[in-house]
Amino acid sequence: MRKMSLLFLVFVCILGCANNSSNEINENVIVEWEIKGFNWARSITLDSEYIFEDNIVVVLKDKASFVINFYSFEGGLVKSITLKNGKGPGEVINPCTLSIQNECLYVFDNTTNKITLYDMNGKYIDDFAFNEFQGYFPMIVAYKDNIYLSGIYAESILTRYDSQMTLENHIPNSIHTGDLKTGDKADVGTFVINPATDELFFAMRNIPYEINRYDLNFNKTGTFKNDLTHEYNEYSFEGRYFGGDQIIGNMRMFKNFLYTAVGYRKKSPKKPFFINIIDTDKNKLVYHIICPELTQYPDTSMFRLITVKKDKIYLLIIYIDQETKTDHMEIVSIRNPV
Repeated sequence: MRKMSLLFLVFVCILGCANNSSNEINENVIVEWEIKGFNWARSITLDSEYIFEDNIVVVLKDKASFVINFYSFEGGLVKSITLKNGKGPGEVINPCTLSIQNECLYVFDNTTNKITLYDMNGKYIDDFAFNEFQGYFPMIVAYKDNIYLSGIYAESILTRYDSQMTLENHIPNSIHTGDLKTGDKADVGTFVINPATDELFFAMRNIPYEINRYDLNFNKTGTFKNDLTHEYNEYSFEGRYFGGDQIIGNMRMFKNFLYTAVGYRKKSPKKPFFINIIDTDKNKLVYHIICPELTQYPDTSMFRLITVKKDKIYLLIIYIDQETKTDHMEIVSIRNPV
């Protein structure tokens, strides 16, 4: 009987159920540099930053125009591409997410509901318009001549298009904007592709959160679950949309480790911000990094996990300076324990 119980426990761990045996560590935040002279392109966007070669690429607003800026990791402005405003070919109104593939920029506009394709100098190439609403907080990833797209309350949780934006595959969504009722929470969030294994990881914005893994044909291959609230009993969870107050900002891959940034939006005696590192080979949470200094930022702050290097985890922090009523943006780093 005892042997069977042990085997059952091993089986549960393999499935990736709740595992709270991770290493909990506190890390200090280092401010690397600030983005000055621009405002955040906050047109309901969560994914308008990208890494291309050795540049941090960010969609920003320069007075009345949107720009795509390329920064070095030391903060130098490498180049800036100005986008034309409007609804015509090559024009944008609310560029809210981008991806880069084959020396081309894919920019999704959540108002005109289209993807505009530019070369790396900003020259217009083509537009791809959608016939249906693609959801709030949309995210696109260009990978291996395909476009992967997700959005909250869209018709599909995940959609894959070919290079000409012909629909190839999708995962239907269960909750749409018109069907919302009091208490409903979005069951979709953010995703990342691991190029080493051609796997797609999709994070739910739930408490506790859930991360599903798929192959590129959207066949589900596993699930990771973890109760992230077990150490934050002093925090009051409220709200209804997007999983309440606990928000998975976004995810990044480093080797076969999955990094997720998690923050809280409401005022509380204990308002944590943390980064979880999941070993995708073992399907196990291995590091739970608490960042006490980040709790000193305003409640309206947005934390974006930009990328992971060998020795550093880079974050973009955006908040409104209440005195000047302007956006304040910082690139900060945290030691990478992996």
